[in-house]
Amino acid sequence: MFNGNLIARLIKEQRKQVGDMVAYVFGGNSHISKTYFKNRTSIDSKYLEKLSAFFQVPIQDFFLTDEEFEERESQTNVHHITNSTVNINSSPDVLMGVIENQKKMLDQQASEITWLRSQFELLTASLAKQ
Repeated sequence: MFNGNLIARLIKEQRKQVGDMVAYVFGGNSHISKTYFKNRTSIDSKYLEKLSAFFQVPIQDFFLTDEEFEERESQTNVHHITNSTVNINSSPDVLMGVIENQKKMLDQQASEITWLRSQFELLTASLAKQ
């Protein structure tokens, strides 16, 4: 869910002008203020792309909770590893476990890709015969 509260935070942290942000995202004739985003949970994708470009942050950051955003800022957590979030200060055993799970998942996906490739070749050969 979109976290509109991050807009005010990014404006403050990056020392950006609200008017510049509004003009960039919504156009020069818009009269939207930063309170427009307070507690907002949805936004049109075209505005989301412009917000991402204006603040130079990934689009997915706008879907983080305030706490997750703070963790991202502290640079101690590694996000976006499928099905896990890992603190880099975790024990080596925990980190190795995550790495092993990721290796297994990659191996499984590689075998699925191989199977799909063989199915594609069979299908194209069958269509070529017709």
